[in-house]
Amino acid sequence: MLEGQEEAAPLSCWRCGTPLPLPLADLRRLREETDRVVRTAFLDGVEDPVDWANVRCTETRLVVNERGARFQVLIHGAAPDAIWFREYVQDRLSRAGWDVEVLTWW
Repeated sequence: MLEGQEEAAPLSCWRCGTPLPLPLADLRRLREETDRVVRTAFLDGVEDPVDWANVRCTETRLVVNERGARFQVLIHGAAPDAIWFREYVQDRLSRAGWDVEVLTWW
């Protein structure tokens, strides 16, 4: 995060140089919401290879590609093949209004 920049950091299109705002507050809220959903997954009994003592959201990203923009969350402490866990987190975040892709890793 840039010093003194709570809401947006300067970012520009690599092709045309058009300024693009990077929503740091949104990324921060998404990270907090993801951690809440992860705790709920434990309470709801999601049974996938997850280190429940240490699992947490370590990164949130805004991904822009030819299909548009969407958020991505990286959760550390769950197996890359923890499909049920990833789907659970993605579903709960989607219900909260986030268009997000969930990635997991040890």
